[in-house]
Formats: sequence, C-alpha cells, structure tokens
Amino acid sequence: MGIDVTTGTTAGIESLDPLWPAMLEHHRRVVGERCPVRGAADSREQCRARARN
Repeated sequence: MGIDVTTGTTAGIESLDPLWPAMLEHHRRVVGERCPVRGAADSREQCRARARN
C-alpha cells in the first residue's frame, strides 16, 4: 500500500473517511481503559464540525 502525505485543507477532509476507523482503533489500543475513545461516527462528525468553524 502506497501512502502519500500532503498538506490538506478542510475541502479535502472527506478523503480521510476510510482512515478514520483504523485511527480510532489504534487510539483504543494505545490508551486502553485510561481514556474513553468515541465511536467512529461521533468522532468523525466532531471533526467535521471543527473543520466547518
């Protein structure tokens, strides 16, 4: 799998959708029970809301 890292804008934020669940699962493994990690849909919507502001 090739990975390209680019500088993005809020216009390109939708391109991150396929990566979001994997990132959340990684965070769950890293923090374990110490910190809650939101569900994918809730987390993604919060990110979208921040990008709109």
